Amino acid sequence: MIRRLSTPFAVLLALSLLFSCATSGSAPGTSTSAAQAPVEVPLRLADARPDLAAVVTAVYGTLRNPEAPLYGTVLFDQPLLIEGEAEIRGFGLGDVAIEEDIPLGDDPLFRKTSGLLRLADPLGREMYWSYAAEYLLQDEGILILSSAAAPVYGNFDRIRFFFVEKDQLPALSYLEDANFEELLPLVAANASEAGELKVENGMKDMYLFVFDMTRSESSIDLELYSDGTLADAVISDSRSINQEGWRFIMAEGSFRFGDDAGYRLYAAESRDAPRVLSVLSVEG
Repeated sequence: MIRRLSTPFAVLLALSLLFSCATSGSAPGTSTSAAQAPVEVPLRLADARPDLAAVVTAVYGTLRNPEAPLYGTVLFDQPLLIEGEAEIRGFGLGDVAIEEDIPLGDDPLFRKTSGLLRLADPLGREMYWSYAAEYLLQDEGILILSSAAAPVYGNFDRIRFFFVEKDQLPALSYLEDANFEELLPLVAANASEAGELKVENGMKDMYLFVFDMTRSESSIDLELYSDGTLADAVISDSRSINQEGWRFIMAEGSFRFGDDAGYRLYAAESRDAPRVLSVLSVEG
């Protein structure tokens, strides 16, 4: 007999509150601020039992392509419930934080699991998904009775800053229609190295690009701030772009480098009270 429970979206809501972290610090020039790792969890996929690893892998595979048939010994009794749009083609399964792995009732073959999936693509972009599933171990394989997945936003921001000489790229007006995947490699290939910027003295006309490498909500944009005076940083044009959760800023202006430099640039979210995601220190 197959036992059924209600779909596990309540578990996903609780999980989204568990996984929290902050961003901090950065280095001059081209830099990356790394978010803190997710809270410690009792189990990783590499250490999981075969049945648990098979369930998590099946959830990821279905999330990646809901229309693809599953082969092997894992079957879904009900379709995976996906909150929002799951456009994750090109993103491989990275870390898996398994938060819950317990039997349901007195039957050790009737189990429940939940946790966090980190997905990454070749550009280094990341997205995070909570998942939950209830499944039954049978002689012929594993039957997933109910399962759900939901995106997790706002907890794992990873910001990259790039200064680019203005003669290395076209005008910003020609770049604003470029998508994230096209623009990031182009900017990274032409960016000035941190060491080069340190030997520059005085004000220099530059482009400044800010990329959030973690997918966020499509309704919340990035903003750029500076604590420098007009003698340190003068931004003449700034454009914040959000492409279905992939956010970046393109700016141009005059920036001070070298021995006299001593100011910071802030990447923040445009909320009622801006939330700082990362800080770039520009100093000699």
